[in-house]
Amino acid sequence: MSRLARRLSTAIAVFLALTILPALAQVNPGTSPLSVPKGGTGASSFTSNLPVIGGAGTLSQGTRSGSTTQFVTGTSPFTASGCVSFDGNGNLTTVAGACQTGSYTAPNTSPAAQTIQSKLRDIGLVTCEDFATTCGSSDDTTAVQAAINYAASSGRCFQFNRTFIVTTILVADKAHLCLTGKGGLFGKTGTTASAVLEIRNTIGTTIDGNITLNCNSQTGYTSGLKVWSNGLATAQFNPRISLSAIANCKLAAQYGDTVQPDNTFSENILKVGYTYNVAQGVKVVGVQAVLVMTDRIIIVDPRRIGLARPGTASTALAPRSR
Repeated sequence: MSRLARRLSTAIAVFLALTILPALAQVNPGTSPLSVPKGGTGASSFTSNLPVIGGAGTLSQGTRSGSTTQFVTGTSPFTASGCVSFDGNGNLTTVAGACQTGSYTAPNTSPAAQTIQSKLRDIGLVTCEDFATTCGSSDDTTAVQAAINYAASSGRCFQFNRTFIVTTILVADKAHLCLTGKGGLFGKTGTTASAVLEIRNTIGTTIDGNITLNCNSQTGYTSGLKVWSNGLATAQFNPRISLSAIANCKLAAQYGDTVQPDNTFSENILKVGYTYNVAQGVKVVGVQAVLVMTDRIIIVDPRRIGLARPGTASTALAPRSR
């Protein structure tokens, strides 16, 4: 190729370069950071290990509640108010039911009382407060009866921690019940019942010496204590019923039942610290009744509504002849 031809070829190449290449160059490249519409993030930098949240405009920096750099995915269904759970693949999902809500309020909200009750439960005692928000009210019959029933069925002791006002308490068809503590049962005004405390068809009932039975001078009570059998089982072997006092009753204690005198009971020991304003000490009914009574002081006040009169206090220890 001649020199002229070579110069012409070079000139054409330069012309083409100046004409075509500007069209291939980026038009209006903008400044850093590159905007989102042009493929950028819209931000100059992001914090390490924090999520980036997208949107219509500039990407933004998110936060984490913890320190992990792992993120959890989810699978449907996502039910409103449903309880969140992990499936077998590690995904979050919701179960059919809602998570448990609300808070538990103990029956007795007093911190001191709760501490006391928890300690009593540790040593196997049941109290009235286990079945009622408050005890020591005008009528504790329901709570005390429920607590004694539970103590008898679970092999524990009912704990007296005060004197309870009741209509009557029945311990029936139980074995190895024990009543302990300090306090007693006080008859409710207007009650008509066999006894303040009635024990029927029991084996192994024991009562310690710090409990008082009081008929509250109500003539509707036959006695303070009644121990008997109705024939379905034998009220027998109550080795230690020890009471600190029986007061304001026509009859302190009755063993056996006048309507069913042929039903038997035996091996019963009764110990009463004293009786006050009691017309008759103990009445025993039964063809096979064995009762031992010890340590009783009789105090009679004839001024109390005619329940006791001078010379009428007595103790009937012998059973009916066989």
